[in-house]
Amino acid sequence: MADAPASDKPAGAPDAPVQAAQPPAPAAPATTALTKADLAKKALIPLAAGVPARCPRCGVRLLETQKACPRCGVDPASEAAGALLVPEGSWLREIFRGASYVPRGFWKILTTPRLWPVAALPFLVNVIIFVLVSWLVVHVLRGWLEGYVNPHRFDNWTGLWWGIASWLVWGAAELVYHLAPIMVPLIVAWLIGAFPFSLIFRIIFAPLATIVSERTEQIVLDLPQAKEPLDLGSLAASITASIINSILLVLLQGLVYIVLIPIGLIPFFGTLIWLVLPPAILAGMDHTDPNFCRKDYWMRERTALWKARHWRFLGFGLTFFFLLGIPFVNAFVFPTVAAGSALLYLELDRK
Repeated sequence: MADAPASDKPAGAPDAPVQAAQPPAPAAPATTALTKADLAKKALIPLAAGVPARCPRCGVRLLETQKACPRCGVDPASEAAGALLVPEGSWLREIFRGASYVPRGFWKILTTPRLWPVAALPFLVNVIIFVLVSWLVVHVLRGWLEGYVNPHRFDNWTGLWWGIASWLVWGAAELVYHLAPIMVPLIVAWLIGAFPFSLIFRIIFAPLATIVSERTEQIVLDLPQAKEPLDLGSLAASITASIINSILLVLLQGLVYIVLIPIGLIPFFGTLIWLVLPPAILAGMDHTDPNFCRKDYWMRERTALWKARHWRFLGFGLTFFFLLGIPFVNAFVFPTVAAGSALLYLELDRK
């Protein structure tokens, strides 16, 4: 038998007490949530190369030597500067967050009496335009349908291909005729939100949107200017830039339509995508642009920001375009979307 290994314990020494097994120490979390100060410091890093930093709270361009924002007065790297910022989430969360800003804009106007004077004029113009466009669509549509729902209208369409074409046109006319309460608002939404008709409406509403978004921002940030009459003279350059950018974005929308023509040729779903997607994409950019014009954004800054948070802007544009097609609701959409765009801008974690 093999001898047992000798013990190092001296003879006669008491046995060492048995130690109870200790549970393992909990592992430290791999990541920690960003604090508001962390978000503010991160927001100070420009998205585009070669551009100055901006205040995380109000978006004003900062100088390197400034320790406080010249507009809102906070330390740009402090917790107060990041109080409103919302970090980027999943693509689905970003879309729903973007969609929330339109109803939030409506609620902000409804519950803030100081916004009522600046929202009154765009609301009145909004109602007049929608009534006129809806009447025009109904009048033209009714005259067109009365000719094509008559089965004798196609008596001279003979031959195989003409016969197929007659059934297609007659079917479309019957569908639109019987679904007029649904189709009319959709046509109105497309006319107002799509190229080239959107060009006229954006020229009208761009100055009004600039005014509403400026006052909304002043109230949310509790700036001293919020209690004073709005200085329209200081917004003149921003209003001009907003109109010019709206024209450029509408032209870009027309280019997107041309590029997506192959998709539009696919029956029904392809055509629906072709009609809806370009105005929805451009609406998210167009209706937030007055905020960038007020802050003297360079084009590469805007492009970098739209690209970085594209899902949030897409959700905002989709909701706007959807509300355009709802009767009575669309009468409030332009002042509402202007206030909502200001809320979206203030909560961007990168400016």
